[in-house]
This record gives sequence, C-alpha cells and structure tokens, in this order.
Amino acid sequence: MSIRSAVTYNDHAIYATKDGLLMISPAGQCQLLTDDYFARDQWQSLEPWTMVGVVHDGHYFGFCRGQAIRLRIPDNVYEKPADIGLTTLTLRPSAVYRSDSDELYLLLADGVHQWNAGTTFMTLRWRGALLDMPGITAFAAYKVMRTNGDVTVRHWCDDELVDVEVVDSNLPQRLPLVSGLDWQAEIETRGEVREFHIASSVRDLAQGAG
Repeated sequence: MSIRSAVTYNDHAIYATKDGLLMISPAGQCQLLTDDYFARDQWQSLEPWTMVGVVHDGHYFGFCRGQAIRLRIPDNVYEKPADIGLTTLTLRPSAVYRSDSDELYLLLADGVHQWNAGTTFMTLRWRGALLDMPGITAFAAYKVMRTNGDVTVRHWCDDELVDVEVVDSNLPQRLPLVSGLDWQAEIETRGEVREFHIASSVRDLAQGAG
C-alpha cells in the first residue's frame, strides 16, 4: 500500500498491505506482524498507504499520517520476555534515515532529530483498551509500577471521568466507589511505566491479580 513502508531485515522483506504489516522470508513464507494488535478496520484507520518505514534495533517504525507505530520484529537476537511488542508514537516525521552506524534520524517540522539521543524525556501518554465488563463492576484499587518520575493516572467509567491522581509510588491506590460496565485508564508521565494493574480489592493487587 506504500512504497515508502518497504524495508529489508535479515533477508526478509517487510511492508504495509491492506490487511497489516507483512513480513516475507526468502523462501516465500508470509507472516502478518500486526495480526495480534489490529483488526482490519483498525489497521485501515492508521492510513497505512501513507506509511514511511524503517528498522532500528530490532523494531519496525511505521510513521503514518494518522498514527505511528513501533513494532518488535520476531527475532532471537532481540527477543526479550520483558519487551513490549507494540508501542504507538505521536511523532510524525516527513522522512526517516538509519545511518551506517545504526543511528536513527527523524525529519520533523522543527529540524532533524536523533532517536533516543536527547538529555530529557518526552511525555508518555498511554490509554488502555476499553474494559467491557460482563456485568456491573466496581474496581476498588490500582497500582502503577513506575520509575524516574510521577505518573498522572485517569480512570473513566461508562465514559465519565471518575478519578485523577498523581502517583509517586508503586503502592496500591484506591479508587472512588463507582460501578459500571465500561472501564478505561490513561497514564501520563515523563518517567518509565513497566506495569499497570487494576482490581476489585487491594488484596487482589497484593496477590498479583488484576
């Protein structure tokens, strides 16, 4: 769907198709890398025909007009249990370049920038998937496993914002007494967030549930 999305990686070809990001081996075997993350209509909403792609440190970066993704490529060299498979990005470069010394450069509106080379952190904003519960549910507590900074956590219940807290520890935090069917959380920070848990009780969080 986009010539600029096409890259080669370890003798494999990767490029955007109408169904997702496709990887083809030298033997002709095909794998849809985005199959676990996007349904076809969700993939189409990214406007993949506008995608500009590049591979850096075992990840495929795909920059679209609507959204950008950073996707880990299946590979024994880069495969790590703690790695996140897919990350969405707000960056919208008009061009990308990986140098011979394996440095990634992005051409943004205010100039050329090198990936992961700054002295400060950008703001991370992550909104989780909508939790469509099978019945009326009252979540009572949550916890965020974070380092290097405070985290602003927002919770919605049935499309209504019910809680906003600035969290500066990894201890469980209580939620107001609210019940509903649809729950969603958003995290904003300049630090690092490794895990997010939500549960119907503080005890469940202590036991690792959620």
